[in-house]
Amino acid sequence: MKKKILFCIFDLNGGGAEKVLVNLLKQINPAKYEITVLALFGVGPNVAGLPSYVKFKCIFRHQFRGLTTLMKLLSPRMLHRLFIKDKYDIEIAYLETSPTRIISAAPEGVRKACWVHIEEKDKYTFSSTYRNYSEMLDCYNRYDHIAFVSKKAMDLFSINHPEIDVEKSVIYNVNVDDEIIEKGDEPITESLPDCINICSIGRLCEQKGYDRLLNVVYRLNSDGLKDAFHLYILGKGEQYDMLSSYMREHNLSNVTLMGFQSNPYKYVSKMDLFVCSSYREGFSTAVTESIILNVPVITTDVSGMDEILLDGEYGLIVPNDTDALYNGLKDLIMHPQKIELYKKRLLERSNNSERRSNVEQYESFLDNL
Repeated sequence: MKKKILFCIFDLNGGGAEKVLVNLLKQINPAKYEITVLALFGVGPNVAGLPSYVKFKCIFRHQFRGLTTLMKLLSPRMLHRLFIKDKYDIEIAYLETSPTRIISAAPEGVRKACWVHIEEKDKYTFSSTYRNYSEMLDCYNRYDHIAFVSKKAMDLFSINHPEIDVEKSVIYNVNVDDEIIEKGDEPITESLPDCINICSIGRLCEQKGYDRLLNVVYRLNSDGLKDAFHLYILGKGEQYDMLSSYMREHNLSNVTLMGFQSNPYKYVSKMDLFVCSSYREGFSTAVTESIILNVPVITTDVSGMDEILLDGEYGLIVPNDTDALYNGLKDLIMHPQKIELYKKRLLERSNNSERRSNVEQYESFLDNL
């Protein structure tokens, strides 16, 4: 008998957690599990990536403002009864906030798990979706297991919320290495300049730190390094207009906003360096994919980077502030041999290691939940 499993997520837009969920479902054994994905909003490019054996449902067709406020009027139990009609053996909130609040009210006999994908900036990071902090604690304490995408994310959560007495573990993200490599081999039509080409991928939002990254570029240009590098940012989001305006005002002609790309890997694979300027992360999918494509990384010290880069073996981890990012990027641009050293280590890694997915860890988790 197949286990009936529900994954609840906010939407299937182009974020890291959404992509990781699709990657997982592409590789999970359909003979063992009957999978349903329930999205609060039925939008996003990752909907098309779901395999045919996964049922997809959505609560709302399109996004609208005020959902969080509206949902606070109803208790988690009322929301669960309203939105989840079928019976499942396991219900999983695959994203923080609203999905976690809803699934916490799954009925007796249903095993419940939730995922935490980001590091908390403070103990109230997740509480805005709840009526108050006490309700948030109550919801998390109803779970049978809380999974984290990195050790740092789990440690911060445990420190911030000692009142949550639930079994916890780290389960690393699933990536489809062969697919990433194959897509990375595709050609691009753009002609890259003869300089150090750098890229970053992410939603254009506060968390990703593109505001400070552009400030770093401005400072590097002022140092006379404008012709030494070009930055490509792949992604869309609410800060697009603000970032575009800053680029015009500061004449950042060596920065290109590429927008959303259905195949970002063909761009990443052609780069000399990947930069992550995030203020916080859980376990960066974009950085992981860069490593798979043998592209060195410079990143701020956010959750998961020590694990992905093996404590700096495959890239430079700098303190999580603008000056450190500026100094680290300037050092690599002025000493490209350091980038080549990271590249050499990555190539040795890919030649000497067997590429394999950790989907087995997920399946073991589901079998023992």
